[in-house]
Amino acid sequence: MTPRIIGVLLTILVFGAQGQVYVSAPATGATAPASADLAGVVSSGTLAGLVGCDSSAFLSMTTSTTTQAIALQAGKSIYVCGFVVNAGGTTTARIVQGTGTNCATGLTNMTPAFNLANGGNVTFGNSVGRLLKSNSGSALCITSSAAVALNILVIYTAY
Repeated sequence: MTPRIIGVLLTILVFGAQGQVYVSAPATGATAPASADLAGVVSSGTLAGLVGCDSSAFLSMTTSTTTQAIALQAGKSIYVCGFVVNAGGTTTARIVQGTGTNCATGLTNMTPAFNLANGGNVTFGNSVGRLLKSNSGSALCITSSAAVALNILVIYTAY
C-alpha cells in the first residue's frame, strides 16, 4: 500500500468514515467565530456547551454574616466551575446569590448548608464544566453562621 492509502485508512479507523476534524486558531480572548465548533456534553438529554472558567475569587471572612465574593455584572450570569471552602472553627456555610449590598436583596441559596468543623473542607469541581449558575445580574456571596475564620476560593466565569 502507498503511504496515502495507509493515511486514509488510518483516518477512517481513528475518526470513523463520517468523522471530520476542524482546526482553527483564533486569537486568544477573541469572540468565537460563527463557524466555530463547540465542545459539548449531553445534559438532560440535549447537547450543551462545555463551560470553561477563567477567573477566580478568594474571600476570607471572620464574622457571622453574608459577604459578597463576586460582584454582579448587569445582564450576565456567574458560572461556578469549582470551589473550596475551609473553616477555622465550627460553622455552617453556603453559597448564595442576590443583588444589593452583600446579596441582601433577593437572597437565594445556590448550595445546601455545609456544616464544617475546625479544619473542615468542602471541595467541588475544577475549572471546566459548571456546577452552579446565578440568575442574570446577581452577585455571588458566602454566608457563614459563626464568627470563625472561613476561607473560600471560587473558580468562575461570567457571560
